[in-house]
Amino acid sequence: MAFFDRLLGQDTLDEHQHKSLGAFGTVALWLGANVVVTTILTGMLLVPDLPFATAMGSVLIGSLIGAVPLLLVGLMGQRTGLPSMALTRRAYGPLGSRLISLVNMSVLIAWSWIQALLAGMSLDYAIQATTGYSNLALMTILCESVVVLIVLRGHLGIERVERWAAVAMVGLAAVVLYQLNRHYDVGALLEMPVEARNGITLGIAFDIVIATAFSWISSSADYNRNCKSGAIAVWGTYVGYVLAALLAMGLGAAVSGLSVLNGMTQTYDPTRLLSGFGFGLPAALVISSR
Repeated sequence: MAFFDRLLGQDTLDEHQHKSLGAFGTVALWLGANVVVTTILTGMLLVPDLPFATAMGSVLIGSLIGAVPLLLVGLMGQRTGLPSMALTRRAYGPLGSRLISLVNMSVLIAWSWIQALLAGMSLDYAIQATTGYSNLALMTILCESVVVLIVLRGHLGIERVERWAAVAMVGLAAVVLYQLNRHYDVGALLEMPVEARNGITLGIAFDIVIATAFSWISSSADYNRNCKSGAIAVWGTYVGYVLAALLAMGLGAAVSGLSVLNGMTQTYDPTRLLSGFGFGLPAALVISSR
């Protein structure tokens, strides 16, 4: 029993407990939360339907706008110490809150497994290119198992892992972008001709970026309820989320543009562009670790 007590998180609804998340931790938490494979995939949809600079401008402005309700709900969590689903009790009552919680749980489970599948596909591709071994089901389960093990430890486990994972992720993403620039003409993205592939207009791009921010509202109070202050909850979320959106969608848009420019199948996955240069596995880690 003592072993499981140490393994499992001890999160409670006591508003006076667990105020352990500082400014750096909050930025890192949101940076790590949003640099995910689905956000990278979203960036792929924007290019070449839009000019690269226009696509990134829509990501920046859309994220700045979309993150406002996100950080306000997060501030409610910080002030009350309650997770998002508990906050719904005042509006919908105990029964309505349970129904909303079940729907939210189902969505998050599905979202988690979709991300695990996309990450597993990238990891499997890199390992197959390196060793010849391929097992997509195993790679998907491995990616999801890592997530479950972290979450079992509760918010303290998430804080500790995300803090360093976010730093490592930014560093690894920078290396991947450097390798892309070495082997491909990244500057050509700015001159890339517009081509309708995914039916994306500027208005649709804003809708997608803002909807991406809104999708986090159901979890924002859970993330920020442990922040040390309201100011940390607001600005840590704002900075972390917007930087993550620019990094993740920017990476997806860049890989998408480069794949099209080089006559490949349009993709969000840098592994497929770099595997031929011996850098497939590090690129896969950017995808699979998220």
